[in-house]
Amino acid sequence: MPLRDDQIRRYARQLVMRDFTGAAQECLLKSRVLVYGEGPPMDLCVLYLAAAGVGDIHLSGVRPSVLDLIWRAAALNPDCRVHEGGRGLRPDYVIDFAQDAGPGAARRAAGALRAGLPYLKVLRAAGAAIMKRWREGDPCPGCVLNAAGLKQTDLLNPGETSVSGPAAAAFATLELAGLGVPTHNALLMDADKGAYRELAATPLPECIMCAELADGR
Repeated sequence: MPLRDDQIRRYARQLVMRDFTGAAQECLLKSRVLVYGEGPPMDLCVLYLAAAGVGDIHLSGVRPSVLDLIWRAAALNPDCRVHEGGRGLRPDYVIDFAQDAGPGAARRAAGALRAGLPYLKVLRAAGAAIMKRWREGDPCPGCVLNAAGLKQTDLLNPGETSVSGPAAAAFATLELAGLGVPTHNALLMDADKGAYRELAATPLPECIMCAELADGR
């Protein structure tokens, strides 16, 4: 269905971007995104997805202020619908903000890959954020964390890394609109220094989680 006049005005700022056509915007309006986890970066991600015109956003995880976020997204963009829970959902994209790089994260990545779903993982630690779009053959989240020189305990005090929320929304928006897939390697974002670099993450020797991730596919 072609965009209405009010929608053309609403999305004018991105429709003037190179390669961002009306058809790309229509893809966003029809898409369903599952956002897992909690925290300020997740809230910002949801609001940016809503502003971009993602049609349906489903929230999974413990959220004491879920109604407030649903109302804010609806006020920001009437085209967007935010739902609590994702049971039985077949999303077009999964964004995982859970502060977990262990077995749970590996199983979620394996499940998404097995179902053929794009899966973007965001980890925050010590004023930095790691973002990775998983693909077949990639190492487990724990090995990605190790490539950044970090440990599981570093995830307990992530600091202010809300920049990862808008960045994750941008990654998802571009892919859902058919304008490209994020880089194969993990991206390390240093919020304090404003620096970005790719992580050449590889499985650690004898990593059980990497083996389970591969077997789960």
